[in-house]
Amino acid sequence: MANILDYLDWFGDITFEQVPFCEADALVLAQLAYVRLEGIVPSVDTDDAITVAEAAQMFRQLNRKDRIYLSVLSSSLRWRRESVGKTNASPISITA
Repeated sequence: MANILDYLDWFGDITFEQVPFCEADALVLAQLAYVRLEGIVPSVDTDDAITVAEAAQMFRQLNRKDRIYLSVLSSSLRWRRESVGKTNASPISITA
């Protein structure tokens, strides 16, 4: 049975421009919400944000529990440029 890491492997080289945001991407985003990124992602008190790839690099340096998931996520063309933290722009086009 396939899992979220398989999805990231299969769709990792496909951008959101090529294939729009889907239910599986919602799962990826939900999983990302549970990764402990305190001290990595800028505070909500600022207007700063960093990319998934930048967060993953900092995360690896801290040797945290979700390192494999974040490593695979940040290696994918689909997710590595997406921002985490407070941002007014939403580069992902989410449609109902």
